[in-house]
Amino acid sequence: MSIKSGSDQRANSKDDLSKANKLLEFYNKHEEAHIFIATFEIEFHDDMHISLANCYIMPLAWIPDVYVTPSNNGNMQSSKYKNLEAAIKRTTKEFIVELKKANQIAIKKRAKKQSYLLPFDKSPAYFCLELLWKFHLYNTDQKALSSF
Repeated sequence: MSIKSGSDQRANSKDDLSKANKLLEFYNKHEEAHIFIATFEIEFHDDMHISLANCYIMPLAWIPDVYVTPSNNGNMQSSKYKNLEAAIKRTTKEFIVELKKANQIAIKKRAKKQSYLLPFDKSPAYFCLELLWKFHLYNTDQKALSSF
């Protein structure tokens, strides 16, 4: 079970739920496992005490907006993990398929963002072009040395 907490006054946004690659590793070993997201909304009062406003529990497999960030951390995110009406009732196996798709999209976006050139095959010509590009960067910006 993954437990989240949040203020009941906070705007709806995409929140990190878990590392996508760690979820996929877990599901490789435990294909039939059921993971639940439990979210507790907390009210903060002027007199410095807090109270529990709401509690939502949803199977991770039912998250309607499966998204993986293309940044290096590769977190699975959702903005609808508390919206039970939007839940997509799917099996764990169906969810794994969706998570793998989202993870592959993130990996491709990350690779595209990190490359200087369009993705060619990794032929000697590609490496030559990459070296020329880095040489150009070095001549125009000394900071490019760090990427060399």
